[in-house]
Amino acid sequence: MTVPRAPRIRAPEWLRRRLHTAPPEEPPPPPDEEPAGSEEQEKATGRVHLWLNTTSTFLTALIAIPALILAIITYQDQQTESEEDARKEASKVVWYWELGERPKQIATHLILENRSLRPVYRALINIEEETGENRQVFYIDDTVSPCTRVTYSMGKHGPEVMSQLNTEMFFEDSLGHLWRTDYNGAPHDVGEGTDLIWSQGLNMIDEWNLYPKYEELEACG
Repeated sequence: MTVPRAPRIRAPEWLRRRLHTAPPEEPPPPPDEEPAGSEEQEKATGRVHLWLNTTSTFLTALIAIPALILAIITYQDQQTESEEDARKEASKVVWYWELGERPKQIATHLILENRSLRPVYRALINIEEETGENRQVFYIDDTVSPCTRVTYSMGKHGPEVMSQLNTEMFFEDSLGHLWRTDYNGAPHDVGEGTDLIWSQGLNMIDEWNLYPKYEELEACG
């Protein structure tokens, strides 16, 4: 027995439309022109960034300037303190003539004392007339140790010493500064790396065959 095929039922049109899935909508194309006000917004943002950078730079400079001033002041104080220390040390190097009895007051001894805690170098005594015509140089020693007295006896050459004329001492300290000290004991810094030019032929220590006597000082520093 053959079963007849069921008749095909067509769905109504409205049902077919509802069951049909609509394709996804495509995104709208990007606008060709920027929206109004974007350029002004970028300018405003740039001004804000510029203001922030300027403010940051100003604050950095405001902090750095006092620090720089403080560093300069500190450096100057250290330089002044160093110069004062060097001058104090130089003032502890003294010299003098030991004179005989009046009225002639002939120089019997030349004495140099280094009462500092540092050695001094190339110490010499220079005697010179204001006109520069007559001059005598007494080269004390290449090195005068700390807390040391150096004495030269003039012996028979005492009357030849021009002790009444302008006399000054030159020496070099441990920092390389050349100092000049007059008879009153006031030290003057001639400068660093300054060479004292003098004639070896004027050295009365060699010419008169004088020999030094070294003594240790009890109080120094």
